[in-house]
Amino acid sequence: MSATTRSNDRGFTLIELLIGAALTVVVITVIGGVLVSSLRADTTVRSVTESTTNGQLVVNTIEATVRNAAEIEYTLMSDCASSFVHAALGPATSREYRAWFYDASTDALAEARSTDPIPAPTPGSDAFPGSIVVMKVGILAGRSSVFSAQDSQGLNVAFTVDSNGGPQSYFDTTFTARNTNLEIASSPCSD
Repeated sequence: MSATTRSNDRGFTLIELLIGAALTVVVITVIGGVLVSSLRADTTVRSVTESTTNGQLVVNTIEATVRNAAEIEYTLMSDCASSFVHAALGPATSREYRAWFYDASTDALAEARSTDPIPAPTPGSDAFPGSIVVMKVGILAGRSSVFSAQDSQGLNVAFTVDSNGGPQSYFDTTFTARNTNLEIASSPCSD
């Protein structure tokens, strides 16, 4: 081989290799940062979507019952944070009853359905008669309690849904019953 051919085949210098490696590290770092940021944003969006969906489910369930109720009874419990709403649906001869209980000690909202009137449970106990469904755990009262009376026909529902460390979703709405007056049960607390 000639001397000119050898000079063209000499390869990369150490400086060129170091610059190439440094550029590769910078590009990989930027791409990795964008990927990590995208994954965090995706987790946040999923968390907010889940908490919003859960909150809307709770609100829609309560709204449908309250608007069509023949009787509604609201009770602020003795701990001044838990609350109980009892609704009667249908004609007096064949009533269906639904109740919601917000237990401030567990941050849980439960729903019960029965063909018999549903008595108010005690905050902190697991006793909730009827067919109980825990609608959502991680409910934080929006005001003094999740439920509060609004005029003679309205029920205010205000709560925040905890989204497991992510941003929380806040709900605050008032439902008006079409056919009834709201009965406020006696309570040791001022509402």
